[in-house]
Amino acid sequence: MLSVTLRSQLQTYLRNIRRPVELIVSQGGSQESSEMLTMLNEIASLTDLVTVIEEQQGDERKPSFSIRQTGAKPGIQFAATPTGPEFSSLVLAILQVGGHPVIADRKTMEQI
Repeated sequence: MLSVTLRSQLQTYLRNIRRPVELIVSQGGSQESSEMLTMLNEIASLTDLVTVIEEQQGDERKPSFSIRQTGAKPGIQFAATPTGPEFSSLVLAILQVGGHPVIADRKTMEQI
């Protein structure tokens, strides 16, 4: 699913993770669910610090997944497979949850 170039770039970024990250997946029965799970497993295969866990949640959107530190409550949630700018947000979310510091000046952080 991920191109060789993208896998290589992701592996470089994921080296910045300092603490374990869990991707908590809540699947539906659709093709989109399968594609999302495949993509998340590909990301997890690039580092030992990212794990995919399948948990069926209540009435939330499906397919969806959330990102959390190991053992913590889920924080950031995505509905379906992120593409384009959402994929960049996914990578940044994994890095942040994984302990990589946010690199931005104080003014930018306040604006965000």
